[in-house]
Amino acid sequence: MRTFLAIDIPEKIQIEISRQLQSLQEEYPQLNWVPYENYHLTLFFLDEKTEGELKQIISEIDRGLFDIPLFHLYPHNLDLFINEKIDLYVSFQREKMLETMVRRLRSSLLYEPKQKFVPHLTIAKHKIPSKQQYFVLKKKLNNTIIDFDLPVKKIYLYQTVIRDNKPSYKRLATFPLLRER
Repeated sequence: MRTFLAIDIPEKIQIEISRQLQSLQEEYPQLNWVPYENYHLTLFFLDEKTEGELKQIISEIDRGLFDIPLFHLYPHNLDLFINEKIDLYVSFQREKMLETMVRRLRSSLLYEPKQKFVPHLTIAKHKIPSKQQYFVLKKKLNNTIIDFDLPVKKIYLYQTVIRDNKPSYKRLATFPLLRER
């Protein structure tokens, strides 16, 4: 099964983000907008794993999070990645606790990243636009204000399930972070 570690986004915040993106969504209906119910912040993919491997992974994650306290994430801006397609995303302000947690978990799970960790929330995907369309979209993203407070209290292990060419996510394990004393 294909698995990944993520920070879940509470429904109230998912709806708020969607509301803040509404004018952009109306202006760009051709983009493949991620349904707000699928909003999450992926920490990293673990790829295909068996049931037996998952038990060991869950144990390693538990050990890696033993002293990580609750923290908050705040959006920075909207931006996009370009590979074979474009991914529009919400970027986040730097949070040292998040970086420490991801570095520690990658190390304990022997995960070799293909790229640097960039905390982000994917909001839409589309084919690569023309240069002119790209610059217009980039300007719109820069002018869109996104504002919310995301308290991070738990980390989740998910399985990706594809139905009718659309992903859905099944929660496999929950890892509460250390409560502040």
